[in-house]
Amino acid sequence: MDTVMELLYRATRTDNPLEAHGPDSAYAREHAIRREIIRSLLESMTMEQKVKFDEYGLADNRAREILNLESFCQAFHLGAQLTAELLQS
Repeated sequence: MDTVMELLYRATRTDNPLEAHGPDSAYAREHAIRREIIRSLLESMTMEQKVKFDEYGLADNRAREILNLESFCQAFHLGAQLTAELLQS
């Protein structure tokens, strides 16, 4: 049986999010739709627009990474607090 820390570590270490969900999952379908929309959008853009779109993508990724880290920290603190309360009871 895996420990909670091992499960959390593996959940954050997947290089391909589709591996965690499988090819027929809702995530995989939405990912394919998103990829197709972005492909068609890029085809209609000028080079300057593509550069701006790439800059937007990088900024969006950084913002998501910050939010993901904050969510993980909050969940970790909640789990630690729950564990401490269970041990005290």
